[in-house]
Formats: sequence, C-alpha cells, structure tokens
Amino acid sequence: MSFKFWNKFFLITAFSFFILTAAFNFTVNPYGLFNHHFFSDFIVIKKHTVSERMQIFYTTIHKDPQNIMMGTSRIGMLSPADVTKYLGGTTSNMAMAGSNIEEQSQYLLYMIKNHSVKNIVWSMDFCSFNPDLPNDGDFTYDRLDSGTYLNRDRKIALMGFQASKNSFLTLYDNFKASDKEKEEYKRVLDDEDGEFQKHMQNTVLTKKEIDDYTAWQIENYPKKFLVVRTFDQPHSIDPNLKKMQTVIDACKKKNINLVIYTSPVSKDFLQLYKDLGLEKTFKYWKKGLADITAYTDFCYLNDITKNPYNFLDATHLHSKYSALLFARIFNDPSVKGPKDFGKYINKK
Repeated sequence: MSFKFWNKFFLITAFSFFILTAAFNFTVNPYGLFNHHFFSDFIVIKKHTVSERMQIFYTTIHKDPQNIMMGTSRIGMLSPADVTKYLGGTTSNMAMAGSNIEEQSQYLLYMIKNHSVKNIVWSMDFCSFNPDLPNDGDFTYDRLDSGTYLNRDRKIALMGFQASKNSFLTLYDNFKASDKEKEEYKRVLDDEDGEFQKHMQNTVLTKKEIDDYTAWQIENYPKKFLVVRTFDQPHSIDPNLKKMQTVIDACKKKNINLVIYTSPVSKDFLQLYKDLGLEKTFKYWKKGLADITAYTDFCYLNDITKNPYNFLDATHLHSKYSALLFARIFNDPSVKGPKDFGKYINKK
C-alpha cells in the first residue's frame, strides 16, 4: 500500500474519532452547556462541571427567567422564592462568588440583550468595586459572544480527554442513581422554591465556628478582595460606577425594572474597611451609587449587622433573613424585623 493511502487512512480515522467524541460529549452534555433534552429522563445528574461560572451562566440562559438576581456569593445565599413572591414569573440566582463589577455588568448586559428579562435584583458589594480586583480566571468575553458558536466553552465541552471522562462519569452517576435521587437533584437545580436556601436556613453554626470563619475572612480578604493599591483613593472606583451606569441605561432602554441594594456585612467587616484606610472610598461609594440610582442600603450599623451571629461569617447574612431583606426592599410591612434594617437612598 502506498504512503498516500496510509496518510489518508490516518486522516479519516482521526477526523472520525474527533467527530464521534464531539457527538458523544454533545449528547451526554455533562456541563449542561447545550440546550437539548436527549435522554433527559435518564441523564439528570450532572455534577462534573468545569467551573461554577460556566454552570451558572448556561443554566440561567437555558432557563430564560423573567427575573435575575446578580451579585457575589452574598446574594447567592438568598432565596429566589423571596424575589418571585414580589415580582412573579421565574427567578434565577445568577450570583458569582468573588465577582467584580466588570464581570457582573457584562453578564447582565448579555442577558438584557439576548433574553426577555423583566426584572433584575442587583446586590452591590463594596469589594466588587475594588479597581485592583481582577476578573475571575474563568471569565472570558467570548462566552458572551452569541455570534461565535465554537467559543472556548464549547471547545472544552466537546473535545478533549477531560470532557469525555466527565461524560462517562455522568453516565455512571445517572446509571446508579435512583429515581428519587434524580428528582431531588432536579428540584435543587431548578431552585424555584429556593431549595438550597431552605437547606441553608436550617444550617446551625456554633458561635465558635462563626468566629473562626469571620477571623479567616478578616485576615484573608485584604490579600485579594480588599487589596489596597489604589482602592483608598475614592475616585479610583469611578470606572466601575460608569460600568454600573451602562447597565442602568440598558435597562431603561428595554424597560427593565432594576432593583439595587447594598449587601449587609457584619460590624467586624465594617470596621475592617476603616482599619484598611478605606473609609473615604466607602462613603464615596455610597454617594456615588445615590448619584446614579436609588437603592436600599443595608451596609451600615443596624440591629442586624451589629450582631455577628446573624451571619455565617463576616460577610454572608444568614439565609433566614432573606425574606426580611427583600420585604424591606419591596416595602412589605407584613414581614416583621428590626425597623432600622434597610434605608431607602436616593440622590436627594
């Protein structure tokens, strides 16, 4: 046989292998990236993901919700059901842990442009405005380019040893799982009733555990989320305020209701801002928000934030206060709680 024959043989074989691999991974869809429903009654459990960002993004766009919750893990601890109560429709919690304003605004702009969003509830965290906080390593702009089909995410999901391995593991997980386990997984994933938050509401930490988690954050947040290079200069956050303004303008053009609030943190974290020399920037941040939009402020000393055991650590409000927080935002007097928790702020 000639060299040309073997050359052609290997090319055809390699091409066929890639096509079969891609078809297999596309069908199993271990990362939930593709919006199809092949064998949806069997392939339910998908826990071998590449990244949290990727999973949250594609789960949200496939769900195509009317309401979006956006922010860091602080809003991630709160219940979509408590938002749906006031806005109706379906709600997705698109919280991305440790995200900065650039990431949050880019994801929101994508959803505003490409989906029928009616309401956005956006949690503002002071840390997210830090100009020295980089984008997450998993964040890529081509993920948000709907005109590019074979972007980085799809290449990862279709090709390679890891994707194929995770496809086989996904099949194995679903093969051994009972129907009850699959139903439970699906209910938590859909999270219409805030299943994750219900679980968190029943989570009881000892005071020592909360103290330990708080101490860890106080020590480690200045190394990343609160690193101070230019953050102590109030005007350093102006570019991030402008990014926020871009989202506000896009919502106005699409007649989308945008609800904004500042996430509460414990008194220990409020003190940390002062200890790091960020008090001027913190005050400028509050005023800067008011200059461009009205919002509900929870990030100050009040009866909730004064008690560190109302939190899981220094920054994450216990989920049992989810209903109270949104009741304050949506002016619902039927939910009782401290009267000084939540202040409506506008430019006046």
